Amino acid sequence: MDDIKIKIRTDLILIGLVLSFLIISEYFKIGWFCPFFDGLGIPCPGCGFLSACKALLRLDFSKAYYHHPAVFIFPIYLIIYIYHTTINKLNKKFINLLIYSFIVIMLVIYLLRINGWIPGSAKLILNEDSIIKRIFFK
Repeated sequence: MDDIKIKIRTDLILIGLVLSFLIISEYFKIGWFCPFFDGLGIPCPGCGFLSACKALLRLDFSKAYYHHPAVFIFPIYLIIYIYHTTINKLNKKFINLLIYSFIVIMLVIYLLRINGWIPGSAKLILNEDSIIKRIFFK
């Protein structure tokens, strides 16, 4: 039972730290460096997720959807993950299925966004000012 309490406490501390980072970065307007986008010039599957989380914290649902449509299913996955890793103690197969299904959802949304096929969501574009392009394609 003590292991469950420690795991729950650790998860809550981690969630608190992430929420604190989001609130502080929003308050101080701290930018974000993405190695994929700024370095390689390619948007990654998580592109816009931080902005979507910030918009979700402000209860701006349309802007959250615009930045990344998967932001609405993430809290559901997070709650299920925390519940099943701490209280319910389901087997590793279920946890892996949960994680892999979220990754697949993120990749499908990524492919749809990069082609501009999700109405109301930002189309992902290449970074013309990326580090790679500046080094190799002056």
